[in-house]
Amino acid sequence: MNLAQQRAAELSHQKQALRRELADWRGRTQRGQKLEKHHTQVLAITAKLDSFLDQVAEPDPAAAEPFKDFERISRSLIGAHRVWAYFRSKLALRDVDWLAADLKCADELAWECYRPARERAAAAGAIPPEGLKEPPLVFFSNDASPFAQARHSVFEPERINEQGDVKRLGEALLLLPIPVIGVPWFQLNHLPLAVVVAHEVGHAVEHDFGLVQPLADAFAALPVDAGRRAAWASWRHELFADAYGVLSVGPAFVLALMHFLAGDPASIQQERVEGPPWGRYPNRFLRLLVNFELLARLGVADPALRQSWIDAYQFHLMQPFEADIPAVAAALLDMPWPPFGNLSLKEVISFSATDAARAQTLAGVILRGSTLPGGEPFRRLYAAATLAYYQDPAAYVQRNAHSALVNRILASIPPGVRSAEKTPAATREAQIKAIYGQTGGELLDLFAE
Repeated sequence: MNLAQQRAAELSHQKQALRRELADWRGRTQRGQKLEKHHTQVLAITAKLDSFLDQVAEPDPAAAEPFKDFERISRSLIGAHRVWAYFRSKLALRDVDWLAADLKCADELAWECYRPARERAAAAGAIPPEGLKEPPLVFFSNDASPFAQARHSVFEPERINEQGDVKRLGEALLLLPIPVIGVPWFQLNHLPLAVVVAHEVGHAVEHDFGLVQPLADAFAALPVDAGRRAAWASWRHELFADAYGVLSVGPAFVLALMHFLAGDPASIQQERVEGPPWGRYPNRFLRLLVNFELLARLGVADPALRQSWIDAYQFHLMQPFEADIPAVAAALLDMPWPPFGNLSLKEVISFSATDAARAQTLAGVILRGSTLPGGEPFRRLYAAATLAYYQDPAAYVQRNAHSALVNRILASIPPGVRSAEKTPAATREAQIKAIYGQTGGELLDLFAE
């Protein structure tokens, strides 16, 4: 066997090895298996990758210039392995028993925040079936704060040093059919901070449902001072995600955000954002004022929450922007969104005054160490965990509230596949294969360059 034949055999092995692994993961996520909740996610990813592999040419040692062909084939196969490795590393966390329960709970929260937007977009028909993604996948990351993969402008996977490779992989991940949300490792075993996942789901919603341009248009038309309008436009992505967090879990999101942003009073008082460029965020004081306004407009304001922030920090150096806050909040909550059939965001997902009151009641149950009732929505349970913890951290820990909450959430999750469609399993599998089984060419175009 000559060198060309040996190299061809090696490349064929790489392709077949990946195919075998993809098939194994599909089996491991079948109904009744430990990872059954992730079946449609794995099926969608692997269908796209199998389609990609179908279109990667077979290595031919007898070709006129075999090694040039081998280089192109190798780039494509390495790309496929890297894309799968990105997801494998996150799915594999579910095989670690002491991580699995928290991740299952976080996945369910992310899905309950993402699902209303997906259902509205599907009903409106503004996005083709192949553009609708499966439930989000949550994983523990090394970042200091949560993130949604869709908003990571630079994703740097392990052992990739070439900027072109980084760009190609980042683009490939955005083409794949599930949103991915990273949660810092230090939030493990701490449900009260997990409500910020709702903010990251907001980023995924903006990207996945075609809201990027409508959001830009809305902020370009804000009825505020032209100079300040440019700043608000620069901050629109984070403020949209904040609004989505408020709509998902109500005051609990703002409470968690407030503690996340808290810092030295002098630092916050003197914090000024000047532009252009204006960056991604307003100063911390102004950002919280926007969130307090969002709560007020939704009828779930907590005056004590706002007052605690004002008492701690008293003032900031961007007061002229405060006059714009009502217009900003109105744009976020009230504008019609074409991808959702011209519904406003608060008509897509909401956390009502009833939800807020019930979450507060459940927080008291948690702090008393009483048994939580069944049948409560996941978003309420997470909100209750946050409210309980910040009301009395010591009692929360002493009552072992985390374990009780995790057990209640796990007991509330129905068995079976977590699917974006209410169709029989066999039908949904056929739909996914039909949608993604013909779309590998867009990945091939990226990695064959």
